[in-house]
Amino acid sequence: MKLYKYCANNKHTENIFINSELYFALPSLFNDPFDSKLKFSFEGSLNDIRKAYGRALYSSSLHNNNRYRQLNSQEADEIAEKWITPKLIDNKDYQVKFTERIQKLENPQGVLCLSEVNNNILMWSHYAEKHTGICLEFSWPNDDPIFGKYQRVKYQTHYESVWAWLYTYDEIAKKTMFIKSIDWVYEKEYRILVKNEGCRMFPKESLTGVIFGCQIPKKIKDFYIEIIKNNKYSLELFDAIPDISSYSLNVIRIK
Repeated sequence: MKLYKYCANNKHTENIFINSELYFALPSLFNDPFDSKLKFSFEGSLNDIRKAYGRALYSSSLHNNNRYRQLNSQEADEIAEKWITPKLIDNKDYQVKFTERIQKLENPQGVLCLSEVNNNILMWSHYAEKHTGICLEFSWPNDDPIFGKYQRVKYQTHYESVWAWLYTYDEIAKKTMFIKSIDWVYEKEYRILVKNEGCRMFPKESLTGVIFGCQIPKKIKDFYIEIIKNNKYSLELFDAIPDISSYSLNVIRIK
């Protein structure tokens, strides 16, 4: 599967070619204030909530994700029974703090945003410096430990409703990262998550193409062609060309 990364003309884009690395950004830096938000439901019977919380606690302890280490299922259930009380379930302050805690857990994650399309006019405008930048084409095998873990973003008109007691903190944080408002559906986005922000190296052969924006200056285009040659990439080059009869872009291979 081909996935695409729209890029502006800057040092970060230059370093992609020089160091064969992509930057995984913090969610707090995204341009959509509604991105990665969830609606939590805290309702349910005392017995059901205790059972769900015990399962989540047991699962989390297996991965050392909380202060309890390597609990067995019975120990997790006993802790849940002691901790989950009718008073806690109805505690609005706890619900607010729970939501805030999930947001803090989510923020340290690094996210790489990609698209399945390479000719979207708005994305070229927003992310590739008004069509003066480039768009990178990648192809990763599913067994790549980082880049093979891409997942499709789901678009909807409402916040996802998640039963707070059923999931571990990490599971809930991951669910937040793959749901966005329907207003962004044109992006056809895929995302890859890692534990922390920062750069990750990709296999050089996975960069399979570079598309030049329809308004890229010739000297910038020549600069990228030269840097591609100097760093020994084997890939195809394309131009994004405005269609003469419609509001669209044609991606044409450079011979």
